[in-house]
Amino acid sequence: MIKDLHSERVAALRTVRTYVTDAGDMACALVAQDGFPALAVSRVDGKAGTLTLGCAYHPDHGEWWFVVLTPRDGVRAAWLVPTRQPLTAANLVIEDMRRRMP
Repeated sequence: MIKDLHSERVAALRTVRTYVTDAGDMACALVAQDGFPALAVSRVDGKAGTLTLGCAYHPDHGEWWFVVLTPRDGVRAAWLVPTRQPLTAANLVIEDMRRRMP
């Protein structure tokens, strides 16, 4: 279950979801990762696994950023871009998923 207090994260992830699903060859689902909202992105051909995108507050930049999460424990694997750049985040996710080998 996603905690109610994360509406800003959910809104940011929903925007990315729109851009990613518009690509046509990706499918997304809002999921809970340790009680926090995340976006699970997969290719519609079912190959290349899933990329999980979350949001976290970047202490060095003083704003919310999209982060790629590790599959098992939801730990931040990489800072992506600020949440005010959802199209850039979506394009990076799409590019990564398309490059993955099955």
